[in-house]
Amino acid sequence: MGCHIHVLYLYLQLSKFDLVEKRVLTYDAEKNLTPGEPVFLARPGATKEDDGVVVSTLVADSPDAQSFLVVLDAQTFQEVGRASLPHEVKMSLTFHGNFTSKVF
Repeated sequence: MGCHIHVLYLYLQLSKFDLVEKRVLTYDAEKNLTPGEPVFLARPGATKEDDGVVVSTLVADSPDAQSFLVVLDAQTFQEVGRASLPHEVKMSLTFHGNFTSKVF
């Protein structure tokens, strides 16, 4: 099976393109949130290509919104969890790292 995870900033959604089945599954970002780089994490012992979860940051672009990390079932693209951050903590669009001397 050929699958590809792609971020479409124009539509503010995460999309999964199944190239074999020729279908697209999407996760729409909430208002005032921009999706970041999605990362696939395989389930230990997985036997299928999309057996696991996709995690992505959703970064607030207004003071009224709260950034969070979303966890999606990689097969269905349905949300299975999220971890929110306090408003004063800034989140990056990627998982490449942020460093600070501040203790939280």
